[in-house]
Amino acid sequence: MAQFIRSIYDKLFMRVGKKKAIAIVRGYVAPGIHIYEATDNLNRVNLYKTPQERCWCVYVSWDDKDIICLRSSQVVLVSKQSGRILYDGTASDEG
Repeated sequence: MAQFIRSIYDKLFMRVGKKKAIAIVRGYVAPGIHIYEATDNLNRVNLYKTPQERCWCVYVSWDDKDIICLRSSQVVLVSKQSGRILYDGTASDEG
């Protein structure tokens, strides 16, 4: 039920859709950075202060192609209302 209400809310009040969020991030990150996924599910992201605003979580690649190591995902959070970048950093999901 909560998921249904959330989807109705998003359809009525969301100004920035998934495709627009990806376009915003594509313009924000350096050329050559790969965008893996965009989702509104923040369950995999462990931030110290999660934004109170509803947002898109866009997973992007690191810009160092030659290094192979176990590390956290790189994410960019985009506001669903304004399109502002709310966070750019690690998802703290190592392992």
